[in-house]
Amino acid sequence: MARPKRSSKESILRKELARVESSLQAERLAGQEPDPGVVARRSELEQELSQAAADTEAPHAPQIVSTPLSEVQAEQVRWLWRGLIPLAKVTLLDGDPGLGKSTILADLAARITRGRQMSDGSPSDLAGPVDAVIISTEDGTADTILPRCTAAGADLERIHVVKSVATVDDDGSTFEQSWRLPDHVTALSELVGRLEAMLVVIDPASAVLSASVNANRDQDVRAALRPLSDLAEQKGCAIVLIRHFNKAEGSHTLYRGMGSIGWTAAVRSALLVAKDPADPTGNRRVFGGYKSNLASAGRFTCYEIVPDEQDRARVSWGGSSPYSSRELLQGSSHGDEPSDSEEIATYLAKWVETESSITCKDARKRLSDHGFAVSSNSGQKMVQRAAKRAGLKTTDPRTFGGDRSYYHPEHPPSLDIASSMDTGAPAVPTVLSSQNRRSGPSVDIPLPVSTLPNGRGPKGNDAISAAP
Repeated sequence: MARPKRSSKESILRKELARVESSLQAERLAGQEPDPGVVARRSELEQELSQAAADTEAPHAPQIVSTPLSEVQAEQVRWLWRGLIPLAKVTLLDGDPGLGKSTILADLAARITRGRQMSDGSPSDLAGPVDAVIISTEDGTADTILPRCTAAGADLERIHVVKSVATVDDDGSTFEQSWRLPDHVTALSELVGRLEAMLVVIDPASAVLSASVNANRDQDVRAALRPLSDLAEQKGCAIVLIRHFNKAEGSHTLYRGMGSIGWTAAVRSALLVAKDPADPTGNRRVFGGYKSNLASAGRFTCYEIVPDEQDRARVSWGGSSPYSSRELLQGSSHGDEPSDSEEIATYLAKWVETESSITCKDARKRLSDHGFAVSSNSGQKMVQRAAKRAGLKTTDPRTFGGDRSYYHPEHPPSLDIASSMDTGAPAVPTVLSSQNRRSGPSVDIPLPVSTLPNGRGPKGNDAISAAP
């Protein structure tokens, strides 16, 4: 095994020891008595060098640092909105687009900048009016955020909208870029500390992620949110992330948010907004918490988004709602709007009509691009149900090769002779089959010789038929 590289300290000691040895050697050659001080220094250097060499040979192993709970000073949780939004923590607000998530947080920002109570009458643990910071990638500052905050009665001097992150290059020029998570958390921490802000809104959170972060990967999401959690704890502020729901019909609340479940797992409180199932007009919505590590969840309040006298959107709060989060989401998935299965069936039928067939893999990719959550087992089963609803069939890879594909039974897929010649396979015969055990007329299906037993043509039970 190769000897470990000498440390810089060991090298310095060796050089000094060499100089001391030379000095003592010169004194001996001159017939002089060795200087006691130099002799003592040589002894010290030899001891120090021995210790340094030992440290290099056997570096210290990492050790776990622990603290007994008996030495920990208990702290009470402080709340910006009691039971819903804790201070010094990260909170998630989920919901479908267009239900007023951003307007609710504008109302919240207005209340804390004026030192007012929350809509349910609960006091905040904040001591008087404080500042708020908004990072938004979807709403315009002048035509949307400003009117919202004004309609909510905010102290506009205390609400700060992040425009960009400015960096000064070596040549003195300034380069501006959009705020990104987690790259620019340090810059956000400096702003929050300077303003002494107690609320940070990131709307929506997925839009500010750095390119290296995969929003669907649990480890990536947790690693990106860790610096944000540290910021909240260090500054004592509440950070609220807005996230849109996916189109996973009938899923549990924890799995309805876009991206990985790591979003919900990493935060200490998770809220949602949804349409009120009991309101036939569709105007009344419900807001509340569905997950909390610090208080009991399940408190929901009704609200509506209404215009003020200048037609600016604001929140009109109502009474409590008796619904659970699961009931709210079931209500939001149906109603007058088509279900996800119906929408997916429409897409599949359109693609098959246009392209004759489409592979199941390609169909799921396209559906995912349209916002449907189809990567999970339940999502794939939903696609299968939708294909059945659309009257589509699925090819068998053992017969046709390649990936499974959706096709309409009135137009069964055929294997192209040219493509077989390109692969070196023999010419494709047409197999005339008798009716099989399924009902319905038989369909002629071209079958490559190379897929049959021993490379021979079909005979007996080798013949394949398909019924519509």
